[in-house]
Amino acid sequence: ADEEERLRNYVPLVDYRRIDERLQQLIQDERMVGLAIGIVENGQIRFLKGYGVTHEGGAPVTPSTIFRWASLSKGVAADMVAKLAEENRLSLYDPISIYSFSLRLPAGTEHRATISDLLSHRLDLFSHANDSKLEDGADAKMLGAELATLNAICPPASCHAYQNVAYDAAS
Repeated sequence: ADEEERLRNYVPLVDYRRIDERLQQLIQDERMVGLAIGIVENGQIRFLKGYGVTHEGGAPVTPSTIFRWASLSKGVAADMVAKLAEENRLSLYDPISIYSFSLRLPAGTEHRATISDLLSHRLDLFSHANDSKLEDGADAKMLGAELATLNAICPPASCHAYQNVAYDAAS
């Protein structure tokens, strides 16, 4: 009963009307596509709305529109892996091969490259390895195994080259 009373008397800290007005202005810019926004305040969803249209198909964006996460998911994945490390369920310095059975790197370096190397894009691969195949719809796990057929550009942990396919091993 106390929780219900608190929720009934809750005064929002955010002016959602102003946020909505600003987003409606932004979506008018011809460079904008669609976007959906959800705001959680005090543990409750307080604002949920879609704006504009999808890039492909031009359907109106709603709160139910599914967007491709792309690189935004990397931060979430890294946080989850860090949480597992904090709980001593894995070590960031363990070889990738202990946890990922589908990622294969040139010359078997998945047995030497660490989780930390994976999360910081310090594998032995060239930048964006196999990304074009991923964009064409190929299975990420299959592409991760296929990385073993590529030429290494450096030893693990010695150079940085942005990865999408290999990063999937963080899952």
